[in-house]
Amino acid sequence: MLRNRNLRRSIRSHIQTVLESASSYGMSQDYNVYDEEAMRLGESVTFPFIYLVDSAIRPTNTELPCVVLEMQITKSLFELGNRAGRALTFFLHVFGKTRGERDDLASMFQDNIGQAITVYNYSSGSGVADGTRIELDPIIPQFDVPLDKEEASLLNLTVVSYSGITTT
Repeated sequence: MLRNRNLRRSIRSHIQTVLESASSYGMSQDYNVYDEEAMRLGESVTFPFIYLVDSAIRPTNTELPCVVLEMQITKSLFELGNRAGRALTFFLHVFGKTRGERDDLASMFQDNIGQAITVYNYSSGSGVADGTRIELDPIIPQFDVPLDKEEASLLNLTVVSYSGITTT
């Protein structure tokens, strides 16, 4: 498995861990986290639930809350002889059933993702730390999608944005 896919899966795994222990971060409950396949197949879910997907999906109201991971990865030559470096930005599109739920989830992410994310190599299956970390910028903006966008007005959408670089 190549580097970018390992980065995406590592970030997704980190976000899932935060959601599954949300009560320790001030939320009223931990979430049962379901993936894109469960959403597409309409599998039954156990409350409290949240969908965590990493593709451009527009959830329906019955599939909320939902977090969609979007990534932008730039290959960067940080130092002479090191061609493994990546600069990346990732966005968490947070959809809630209500504005309050949306804002609480966004705030939890802003406050608790941490300063770094460990990168795992998933080529061998479950994932083994490969010695790389994503060092995150301490400035974490949240922005609402303008209300003229249909998704924002119907689905209570906000976006939390992170940027960082990979280090070894």
